[in-house]
Amino acid sequence: MIRLDGLKVLILDDNLTNCRILKTLTEKWGLQPQVCHDGTEALQLLAKGVPLDLGIIDMHMPGMDGATFAREARRSRPASELPFVLLSSI
Repeated sequence: MIRLDGLKVLILDDNLTNCRILKTLTEKWGLQPQVCHDGTEALQLLAKGVPLDLGIIDMHMPGMDGATFAREARRSRPASELPFVLLSSI
């Protein structure tokens, strides 16, 4: 069984409703969410060295989409250190 309690999760989505839903769900599961609304904000969080265990990333965002964010983020955090789940409404 995988324990979720206490895991620090990055939620990256430009849609405020989606962020609120994901934040509420992850808190109910015992995770500690950190919400960002664009890729630049999330990359700045990573650059500060904020400890994170998982990223839930929206695939379709204006400016920097989820795939671009993931490629940029991999420069500082490998997948073994910070796995991502990419969400798509397609």
